[in-house]
Amino acid sequence: MRELRNAIQRTVVMAKSGELTGHDFSFLCQAATPGTDTEKPSGLSRWDQTERTNILGELARQLGNKTKTARELGIAKSTLFEKLKKYGIRTAEFDR
Repeated sequence: MRELRNAIQRTVVMAKSGELTGHDFSFLCQAATPGTDTEKPSGLSRWDQTERTNILGELARQLGNKTKTARELGIAKSTLFEKLKKYGIRTAEFDR
């Protein structure tokens, strides 16, 4: 339920018009199959790329403190660890 609420909130913020359409939720779709023009270079959807960037930015602001990072992102610390694993964020700088 939280993921749905977050997706809707992000869509409202990022929407280009006052009316939401299916295209506004396209970030939720899986990356395209290999070889198509719509595939992202990293293999991540636009949503995943944005989320990864936000996590990295907040980790940097919190000087690698994962507890504070999770709190600022509004997610559980366990969820942050899942996302760190998902996005391959594992550097000595943030491994505390």
